[in-house]
Amino acid sequence: WESSLVYFRLNNGKQSIKFVIDLWDTFEFRNEALEWCDVYAKVNTDPNYMPEKYAYKVVASAPHFPIRFGNYAQIFSTAIKTFDFSLMSYAEHFKKHIYRPLKYAMPLEKIKPVVSEKNYVYLSSTYWKKNADTNIMRYKFMTAAKSIPGINFEGGFLERNDKMPIEYPDLIYPHPSKADYIKNVFRSSIAFTTSSVFGAHSFRLSEYLAMGKAILTPPIKRLTTTPLV
Repeated sequence: WESSLVYFRLNNGKQSIKFVIDLWDTFEFRNEALEWCDVYAKVNTDPNYMPEKYAYKVVASAPHFPIRFGNYAQIFSTAIKTFDFSLMSYAEHFKKHIYRPLKYAMPLEKIKPVVSEKNYVYLSSTYWKKNADTNIMRYKFMTAAKSIPGINFEGGFLERNDKMPIEYPDLIYPHPSKADYIKNVFRSSIAFTTSSVFGAHSFRLSEYLAMGKAILTPPIKRLTTTPLV
């Protein structure tokens, strides 16, 4: 829980306002944080599950995705300075604060809207172990894109390291680098996304919004800062 909550306080000389940003995937709230703060910004706010006593504190926060700040030296330096053995092991800390930012995150300046290619469609997706509905929706999108004359479809279900069999062997796709993934999404005339774990906003929804894409998605279950059209 605590690793998904950000606590901070703003002072303007006259008053102090306490904020919490909740990045957790589920719709649940942390009662201790609700009691402490004046404003509780939750990324995955479900309108059907609001805390009755503290609903007035809750605001819907925007979908988010990881971005990279600083150069390699700054990333390593920050990881060393923030290590706390009481929170996680060396390996877990390295994975979270060095490996994942370098492998999956891009500098924000690399993500700017560009003109897409009319006849190109791209989607590379994880084949989920438990959420069959998501796999089916992604499969239907991929096969529909491949079936349209004149459309050049690239992508598929990403190869799994755990050797779990993928139900659609004709749609298995090697892992692209993050740079290639971003380049191909920019090229694609449309982007497709579904809800993530526990019905949460996916990283891809926020990435696609930042990239200015036309997005095809099933109904979004969680609130956004502004209703999406």
